[in-house]
Amino acid sequence: MKRLFTLLLMALSLTAISANVTLTARHSNSRLVNPRAKSQEKVIQRSSATWSVPTGEWTKLGTGRLTDDMVTAWYQYPALTFDVEIEQSVENPNYYRVIAPYGLKFKEAFEAANKVTLKDGQWDADNKAVWVFDVTDPKAVYFPKTMLGIDWGEGEMYLGIPSTADPVWNNGVMTAPPRGIAIGDNTGAVAVNMRGQFRLTIPGTTELDYRLSLTTDDECLSNRKTQGQLFVGSDIATVKCGIFNDGFEDEMISMYKTTVSNGSTVTFSGNVSIEMEPEVNKLIIVFVGLDASGSQVAQTWKTFYYVDSADNADWQDEGIAKFTNSLTSTFYNTPVETYECRLQRHKYRPGYLRLVNPFEKSPYNQDRYMHRGHDHFIYIVADDPELIYLDQSPLGLDFGHGQCRVWSDVGYYLAAGFDPDECKELEMGIKVDGQTWVCPDEHAQFSALDYDNADWYYAPTGTTIEMPENFSLGVKDIIANDDNTNAPVEYFSIDGRRINPAETRGLVIRRQGSNVTKQVIR
Repeated sequence: MKRLFTLLLMALSLTAISANVTLTARHSNSRLVNPRAKSQEKVIQRSSATWSVPTGEWTKLGTGRLTDDMVTAWYQYPALTFDVEIEQSVENPNYYRVIAPYGLKFKEAFEAANKVTLKDGQWDADNKAVWVFDVTDPKAVYFPKTMLGIDWGEGEMYLGIPSTADPVWNNGVMTAPPRGIAIGDNTGAVAVNMRGQFRLTIPGTTELDYRLSLTTDDECLSNRKTQGQLFVGSDIATVKCGIFNDGFEDEMISMYKTTVSNGSTVTFSGNVSIEMEPEVNKLIIVFVGLDASGSQVAQTWKTFYYVDSADNADWQDEGIAKFTNSLTSTFYNTPVETYECRLQRHKYRPGYLRLVNPFEKSPYNQDRYMHRGHDHFIYIVADDPELIYLDQSPLGLDFGHGQCRVWSDVGYYLAAGFDPDECKELEMGIKVDGQTWVCPDEHAQFSALDYDNADWYYAPTGTTIEMPENFSLGVKDIIANDDNTNAPVEYFSIDGRRINPAETRGLVIRRQGSNVTKQVIR
């Protein structure tokens, strides 16, 4: 894994919130910066070829407890806790097995909780399934694809572990982060445990419940609002919350510390409403759980982007572009394909461009991959023809490891405080060859929010944008067109977003009717 660079921690902005069910992001001009990028690396699951189950005797440990957030989640039922029989290998005590995890106890608990009668085959009446797992590495519990002996209409179901994260083992308790376990059948596998409630406890273990998770309707907010559920384990004494605008996920440890020291205290477990203010296009919300002594025992976070609608009037169509995608082949074995999509230019910042729904005509424009109900864009910064680069953009794709995103090496460096001239000296940026704009080697960066702490990876070469035939960049200074002294005044950030000038410092765009100028607010 290849780091692009590492920086010292810059100023971090945290907005505390009141202890109620509404979480609102506030505008800030400061942000945390320490970006990094990794070399191209495929997502490769651990192979069972080098792993084998002990063949000797097994000791019966007795009755443990399993909280299922996999089968139940896939079929939209609440998480369910029930008894399971657990054994331990005599030959290798790091190996455990659960006998018929979806047997009679599961059936009884499911029917009692949901008032639904399971049909034959929907529970393991023959006790044929055995789930073996290995806790040799407590931070990365391993088990291969495990058939469960149940069929809910699409073939026998199984458990598996996607590469996004690993279950962990702590003093006889196995837990997993959201998407840390997959469930599958003949239709394929889906990363589950999205509510983070999965839990397996061996007999004789003190059950301290430090689970903490946030699930929300979407990570792309077309109206700057979303609903969610915060789950807080019963042994977490206090939950602290912080909201960070324009943060970087690889500085999450620092965000945890700041949240503990400066965040607001949350005293509930249940529904939450999250809302961005107009000036905010990205926020990270962090929850940290503390035990009775004040020690940090749990944490969870989510990133949200504003993606759509309110600013559409500020963009004009420039024709149809052809987008050649090699971004997704960073993680996933997808072919390099070319899709047509609309190209738009910002009316008041002619060097700011975007591709509209670039994956709309791709094979991945399916419910299982795409975020629905709003547009997605790839933003291109071309204010300086000598330094053109991709801005940070959510793609609306999800291959099972969370929201996919794109950024660029130039964006990294500029966000970290480098001067544009330094980037030019390094010959960074998109190369223009006639109407074809080419992302050179290691320009584009790719990330999935639920993989490897949302870290960024170099995308392979091959991503290009073929501009419409008559498109011309035509970047020039904004000038006043005519006088509109009675028209209302509007302000925009330099990247074209509407802003509140009372909460902004630096270079902005001022529009009054058709009179558009640049202005510095001090």
